[in-house]
Amino acid sequence: MKTVMSRDTTLGGLAKVVLRPFAVVMIWVCCGFATVAPAADGLEAAAAIEDAFVSIIEKVEPSVVAISRERVPANQPEVLRGPWNPRRGRLPFMEERAAESLDPVDPMFAPNEFGAGVIIDEAGLILTNYHLVQGSRIAGRGENRGDQRLFVRLFDRRVFEAEIKAADARSDLAVLQLISTGQPPVAGLPVVKFGPTTPMKKGQFVIALGNPYAIARDGSASASWGIISNISRRLPQERDTSPLERQQKEMLYHLGVLLQVDTRLELGTSGGALLNLKGELIGLTTSLAALSGYEKSAGFAIRLDEPMLRVIESLRQGKEVEYGLLGVMPEDVQVALDPQLRNQSNRIAQGGAARVKNEPEHFLPAYNRLSAGDLILRINGQPILSRTDLMRVIGLAGPMAKVHVDVFRPSEQREIKTEITLGKWPVVDEEGVIASRPTWEPWRGMTFDYSSARWRAFERIKQKKQLFESILVRDVRPDSPTDRAKLQKEDHITHVAGAAVKNPQEFLERVRGLDGPVQLQVWSESTGRGVSREITIPAR
Repeated sequence: MKTVMSRDTTLGGLAKVVLRPFAVVMIWVCCGFATVAPAADGLEAAAAIEDAFVSIIEKVEPSVVAISRERVPANQPEVLRGPWNPRRGRLPFMEERAAESLDPVDPMFAPNEFGAGVIIDEAGLILTNYHLVQGSRIAGRGENRGDQRLFVRLFDRRVFEAEIKAADARSDLAVLQLISTGQPPVAGLPVVKFGPTTPMKKGQFVIALGNPYAIARDGSASASWGIISNISRRLPQERDTSPLERQQKEMLYHLGVLLQVDTRLELGTSGGALLNLKGELIGLTTSLAALSGYEKSAGFAIRLDEPMLRVIESLRQGKEVEYGLLGVMPEDVQVALDPQLRNQSNRIAQGGAARVKNEPEHFLPAYNRLSAGDLILRINGQPILSRTDLMRVIGLAGPMAKVHVDVFRPSEQREIKTEITLGKWPVVDEEGVIASRPTWEPWRGMTFDYSSARWRAFERIKQKKQLFESILVRDVRPDSPTDRAKLQKEDHITHVAGAAVKNPQEFLERVRGLDGPVQLQVWSESTGRGVSREITIPAR
């Protein structure tokens, strides 16, 4: 009996279809059920796959954009720097490219640097890689002080200038805002749909849409397809660097967030869409991984799982991306090879773990929960096989997250479970954090953050540990109530109206509803010596 094959191009189910055209056996995922098709039906089955891929690409490619970054001399008059200036092609600084079209509106425009992005908001928000747009204009900061301008070409060939709404060097992600000056307001753009947060698997089919070698400058993304080769690849880190330099340069790329795919991801595919067979976004392609040490023929994408979606949402709101802090110094351990653990390998039941090197300081989240020598086995049920696993899971959980930690304690030869509330990881590379709005809404002219928000503040806390449970003053607006009360940048607020505050959320809860003058207990660093003082913040 001949099997009738469904041509449902949504690929809602997963099943295996065996094709034998030209005596070659191919296994396909398609059509909602498994069947072995005879050789005569091979072309029909192949046509079903073809229809499915064509349908997915047609559906999603309007949500993929081409991005170009143009370097313009800083002394160039502003009137000549616009993207639609007809004289741009005849400017002296472009003589070496006189034969090319230099107007970004022209489909023949060949940019200096290029990549792709995906539309995540119909009002013109574009998700892309930070390394692609680094150094460009930032939203809300006035004129561009650099020499780089961003242009985005949509699927319908419209071109917009763009600026960075928020960016995060650690995740290598950025969200751009299209500028609609001189054109109708940006609205109603086709938004890509994010995939489910269920685990991805090796062998899963994927489709990549991007802008290799800037050939998508006509607005039409290039497509390729393949499978996921691995779900947790990481870049090698530089050796012989100090701990501070390592923290400054460490990215999530080094911590195992990369998907390895066998699609063709050439130069310029950074920021492109990686889709599943439902046309949903599951990854953001990047060429930086291959250029940074991996085999260049391999393709890589940032895995967009649930923790990474938290990062993207922060960027979409224009806020700084915050990472979690556990407060331990971890190291890798191979259970079977460690002389002290060899007899316990059956009880530990996993080959690797992250070991706590030093006793946690009493002001850090892990204090009284973890001890030196403990093996961290699982976080929220997720296996921890190395230091990088621990750094990735804790970091992406974010501050104030409650994590369940499973630990094997060799000194007691038993496994224990504990819950820890995370702090905020101190930012070392402040230039790599771009935000157009504060994480916490300002209060009476003051912006604030966790006490450990910045590395220089964290170093101060290590000398005066009680400041860990306080609020860091990030900035004070001139002539605001807090400025008139002599509150200063990098002061630490420890109490509000006599009640201790340990984090920004507690601070907001204390000041909410206080309409009149508010008394604060503040620790200030003065000429290298800290002093604690009381100040009263007026209402206006």
